[in-house]
Amino acid sequence: MEASFTLTPFTESDHSAEPSFNDPFFSTDRYMKFVERLFQVSEQQQVVLKDLTQTIGLWRGYHEPSVTVKAYGSHEAIDRTGKVILEEFNQDAVRVVSFTSAGQHSRYMFKADISKPHDVIRQLVDLGIMSGHLTKNEIRLDEIVGLPEAQVLALMNLYGPAHIIPCQVRRITR
Repeated sequence: MEASFTLTPFTESDHSAEPSFNDPFFSTDRYMKFVERLFQVSEQQQVVLKDLTQTIGLWRGYHEPSVTVKAYGSHEAIDRTGKVILEEFNQDAVRVVSFTSAGQHSRYMFKADISKPHDVIRQLVDLGIMSGHLTKNEIRLDEIVGLPEAQVLALMNLYGPAHIIPCQVRRITR
């Protein structure tokens, strides 16, 4: 099974006020230890991690340095890994996105040159979109409870067509 984890490995005192793909947090020893331990945990649970990407996460309208990483393993092993990550890395929740044609949800991906993340975040929040992730060249939105058509059309007007991938989104919580 292929899945994706989205994690926020910081505390508020660690990140800059302005969203940036060069956030100082990504250069700290704390972040490097986080990544090292993340790979150790996954190996212990028989999950292979690949393609760790530093992102800017949007949650409830606020931004935070985040990472996404692809995970390969059994459904049970991926869930075990998510539970260990939840506890060990003090996450509020761990979002697991599995890519399947039978998925009940969708991942919307808009290609964009995101040189000013603050402006993109402001546009998303102004459209009522309070959760998502930005990479340097993409906006990723995981539809869980329904992304209204008006929001999707507004984003398409700003960024062009969306690549829509069927998926199953699960949140592992305490």
